[in-house]
Amino acid sequence: MKRFICLFILLLLFPVFSFSESFFINRHYSLFIDSSTTITGKGDNAFDFDSLCIDLYIMSDESTAFGTFSRTEFGLYLTTSCRFTIRKRNNGTVIFVQDNGEYFDVTYDENGTDLWINYSGRNFRLHPVPAFSLYEDWK
Repeated sequence: MKRFICLFILLLLFPVFSFSESFFINRHYSLFIDSSTTITGKGDNAFDFDSLCIDLYIMSDESTAFGTFSRTEFGLYLTTSCRFTIRKRNNGTVIFVQDNGEYFDVTYDENGTDLWINYSGRNFRLHPVPAFSLYEDWK
């Protein structure tokens, strides 16, 4: 009877563990801009925000991504989080499409590691965030 209960528990928990291991964050790209120090020749700020932070998380299935867009304007903190479906074009560009139909054009840099995203009419480079190292990033 003990063996049967152990087998039942194992079979019950096996699909939960196998699913959780197959869907994880594969890559993380990030960008931070402090535009308060960016001044054009006329004395204007070059951007329509005080700061901008973009984080993109590409999942292991390579067809799903999550993004967080945070910006400050005139002392207000605005943030948006969304889920994307990744669609690839034949010319090498990638489209991150939201459920409501909005999308972002994304291309990889010539070095193959950086990611360029068209956000608010401008192209910004996102850099990959290195993975956590047990030997260097933890004491």
